[in-house]
Formats: sequence, structure tokens, C-alpha cells
Amino acid sequence: MTQQSNLPSREELLDVLRESVSEVFSSTVTQFKQAAEVHEESDTSLAIADDSGKRLTAAIDLEAAVSFEGEITGSVVVRCSAQGAMDIARGLLMLDAETSLAVQEVEDALGECANMVSGVLKRRALDPKGTFKLGLPEIRHAHKVSGERGGMLVYQLSEGVVSMELWLDTPTK
Repeated sequence: MTQQSNLPSREELLDVLRESVSEVFSSTVTQFKQAAEVHEESDTSLAIADDSGKRLTAAIDLEAAVSFEGEITGSVVVRCSAQGAMDIARGLLMLDAETSLAVQEVEDALGECANMVSGVLKRRALDPKGTFKLGLPEIRHAHKVSGERGGMLVYQLSEGVVSMELWLDTPTK
């Protein structure tokens, strides 16, 4: 049996990503729920339906990506609206909705969120299968991510929207 066959499947990685988001968000972002479905997406927007069926369109303004390397390579990418980034930052910094934040604080919090989710994914899904390294969070304005999407989870926050995505450079089974 080759080491490649012991690696987690795309579905397993996505399940662990879902668990990772739940773990990180439940302790930092108090108001979040998974959106029902994505109707349309582009590099700069998402059209989703919430649990009541109401269709919402959110601009994707910022993203934070954390790469991982090992037997498979890829990245965890957090893409969100400006308001979603503010929701995440306020949650991580334990601030109320009226508190204003500097752009650097929001970007740092978004990077930390991506780092935390990636760390849980690495610990639960990747480390048991081999040796993996995480890169540093990279903050950027929304753009096309390279590789093959391994999955996407979209969440509604108190005011904004966030997409947690798994991108793979190395195909999985």
C-alpha cells in the first residue's frame, strides 16, 4: 500500500474543515450559521440562499490564505465581505458591534482566523497521515485562487458572509 492511499480524501478533508470552522467560530464568532446553498459565485462575489430561502449577494472583498505542504499540498482560504471580516475581527478581539477597527486589525484577525482553522485541519486530518507544514497567513484582496477547489463552506455572520475554502494543488482520491 502506498503512502498516497493513506491520505485523507477530499470529502474527509472537507468534513474536517467543517469541524474546524465550527470549533474556531464557536469560540470566537458568536453569530454564524451555514448558508443553505451557493447559487452563483465569482472571484469577487457570492450569491447565496439563507435558511429561509432569501437570496443574498455578498461582495468578496478580502481573503486570507494559509498553505500546507506535505504528501498533498494546497491551502485553506477564508474569503469574505468587508462586513464579514469585521464580524470575524470583532469576535476574535471580543469587541462589540459598535467598536471601530483599523484596517490592519481586521486583516490581522482574518489572518489569525485562517491560521486557526488551518491548524485544526492540519492536526486532525493531515498530521495523522504524514508530515505537513503550514505557511504564514497571506492577506490579499479577492482574486482567483490557483489549484483545484476541494470544497467550499459558506457561512452567514451577524452582518457579513464568509466562505471557507479548501484548495488542492495535489489531487486526492
